[in-house]
Amino acid sequence: MKWKLTRGKFRPRLTELVQANKPEVVVTASKKAFKKLPNMSEAIKALSVLKAVGPATASAVLAAGSPELAAFMADEAMLAIPGLQPLDYTLKHYLKYDEEVKDCVKKLNKGTKVC
Repeated sequence: MKWKLTRGKFRPRLTELVQANKPEVVVTASKKAFKKLPNMSEAIKALSVLKAVGPATASAVLAAGSPELAAFMADEAMLAIPGLQPLDYTLKHYLKYDEEVKDCVKKLNKGTKVC
C-alpha cells in the first residue's frame, strides 16, 4: 500500500484510511483475493472490502503478487489503450482494461502487430 500511495493523485485522507485496516483483516482479504484468481472480478471484490481500496489499488496488489494474471490499473497504461478514455476507476472499467492488456500480451507472444 505504501508503494501505491506514492503514485497518482495525492489524497491526504487515503493514508489514514489505509492505516485503519487491521493487519489480520488485510491478510484475510488478500488470501481470499489471490484464491479467487484468475477470476479478476471476484479477486478485486475480495480486496475492495478494505478501507480505501478500490479497483485501482486492488489491481496493484494483485499485479504485485500475480503479474501474469493481473494488470496494474495505472493511468499511463490505460491512456495508452485506444477506447479506454475517459478513465474510470470502476470494476467494469478495470475488467475492460485487463482484457485489453491480455489481448496485447497474446499478440506480443505471437509476434503480431499490437494494439
